[in-house]
Amino acid sequence: MRGLSSAITGLFKSLTAMDIPSWAVFGALALLAWYLVPKLAHSMEMDRARRIVKNANMGDGTSMESAKERALKVAGEDPQGLFLLAEEAVRQGRDDLAREAIGRLRATGKRPKEVTRLERELLGPLPGTVIEAVIVVESHLESGTWALARQKLTRFRTRWPDDPELTALSERLEREAPPEAAEGAAHA
Repeated sequence: MRGLSSAITGLFKSLTAMDIPSWAVFGALALLAWYLVPKLAHSMEMDRARRIVKNANMGDGTSMESAKERALKVAGEDPQGLFLLAEEAVRQGRDDLAREAIGRLRATGKRPKEVTRLERELLGPLPGTVIEAVIVVESHLESGTWALARQKLTRFRTRWPDDPELTALSERLEREAPPEAAEGAAHA
């Protein structure tokens, strides 16, 4: 703390040496504080959602589920809070929470680059070819992870929108997927 007070004192002396009146320096500092304090308070509040999930990681399963609900409630629809929450969920491997936070972040329309990066971290990199994409989706269909298959297929179709094999897989998914898989994909 001593270094900070020395820096402030040095800055104040430099400004007064340039014949800037003391009242102007204090006024500028007051305006700066007036501008920054609410932003800092908001940033700390949005970081609270991330901290809830981080601290709940040490608890049992029931506290993790309640932490998820509390964190989503704290983050609300704020892009910064949702981003921090999604990033922490991806880091912890909490895929359900990460999908929910990323979905909400996407709905805000803000931070598209971060949404793309978080999805890439959550879902892995895009396959290099259509054949690899088909194999990935079919493996999810065979294992019964319908919502994940739907999510990855949607992502792959943005890369290869006119591919007939991916179109056929999409039709197969629509025919064979149980109704709860469609609901899970809507929340993903």
